[in-house]
Amino acid sequence: MNTSTTLTNLRIIIGPVIAIIIYINFVFAPIIASILFAIGSITDFLDGKIARRKSQVTKFGTFLDPVADKLLVSIVLISLVYILDSFYLSIIATIIIAREIIIISLREWMAKIGKDSYVEVSMIGKLKAVLQMVGIFLLIISRTMTNIYLYEISMIIISLGVLFGVYSAAHYFYSCIPYLKNTD
Repeated sequence: MNTSTTLTNLRIIIGPVIAIIIYINFVFAPIIASILFAIGSITDFLDGKIARRKSQVTKFGTFLDPVADKLLVSIVLISLVYILDSFYLSIIATIIIAREIIIISLREWMAKIGKDSYVEVSMIGKLKAVLQMVGIFLLIISRTMTNIYLYEISMIIISLGVLFGVYSAAHYFYSCIPYLKNTD
């Protein structure tokens, strides 16, 4: 197994660990969970760079990387919805998770018909990921800092990530419309 795949696998493992720490809810849980989430987020950035630099890009790694990203974000969001008991966050989490399932499905379909280049990750998609990860990080850590509006700031950042996510999803669908019509 190469370095980039190891980092991707770490992201898959780290999501449930963060959720458990959030659920346990001891005094240092937000700090530990936010550090682990930051590590997971950084591995998202590093694994692709390392794979390209070391010429270790594989079909399996290309498949697994976005799955690991979605698992990390989804698992942590679900645990935060539960622990924070936030209706707004539950709506945001639902939109994020639904969008990711839809886009993964669209990518799978386009790959099946040989048109996967139409749904390659765009800069808007990358910006969406950064905003969501920064927002989630701040949301986790906000549980220790109640006096500085960090919760509200994190919700604004995550909401911006959702807007970029919806926009990028619409862009992906628009570019794929000719290939979605008249297919069996």
